[in-house]
Amino acid sequence: NYLNPSLSPGFKEALDFFNQAVADHIKYKGVNYVRRYFCVENDFDPKEEDLRKKNDWAEGIEED
Repeated sequence: NYLNPSLSPGFKEALDFFNQAVADHIKYKGVNYVRRYFCVENDFDPKEEDLRKKNDWAEGIEED
């Protein structure tokens, strides 16, 4: 019989804790930082990337 970890006591609380920890860690970080943190490849084409850079001020976040 395999145990389902989601049925163990405290699983939801632990999951909520770690989700909040990650959210706090990436809060106020730039797009490039978050991409590196989660190993996400930039899939914007050059035109979209240029538009994102022009409107970077709207995010209120400095790039890393």
